[in-house]
Amino acid sequence: MTVPAGGIARFAARAADHPAGADIDVYAYRESGSTWTPAGTSNDTGSDEEVVVDQPGRYRVFHHLYSAPAPATVVSLSWVAATSSDALTASPPTSEATAGTAVTLTLTWRGLEPDGDYFGVMLLEDGTTTIRRTLLEIA
Repeated sequence: MTVPAGGIARFAARAADHPAGADIDVYAYRESGSTWTPAGTSNDTGSDEEVVVDQPGRYRVFHHLYSAPAPATVVSLSWVAATSSDALTASPPTSEATAGTAVTLTLTWRGLEPDGDYFGVMLLEDGTTTIRRTLLEIA
C-alpha cells in the first residue's frame, strides 16, 4: 500500500471479525531502498489491533494469527486518507479556539455506501501547523 505525502494510513484487525479468544497481531513495514524497515506494531492480547502511519512511502502489512481456540481466517483492514475531500466536511469549516474552552463542530460524511467501512482524518491546525489529528471511522 502506498501512502502519499500528507496522507495517513491505518492498518487494523477487529475482534468482532474473529472468533472469541483469538489473538491477532499487526506488523507494518516501510520500504527503505532495497529493504523494509519496521514502521509500527500492534501486538496486544486479543484482536483489536491497529497501526497508524503518516510517513509517505510504500508499506507491507502482515496480520499474524498468534493464537485462536479453533481454525480461523484473519480479516485484515487497511485505509488510506490521502487528501481533502468534499465527502467529509466540518461546520463551521474554521473556528477560533482558546485552550481549555470547548468548541462544537459538526462533521458530515456524504456519499457513503451502506454497510461500508470508512476512514477519515480531522486536522486541528493553527493556520500553518497541524497541532492534532483525530482519526474517524465508520464501521
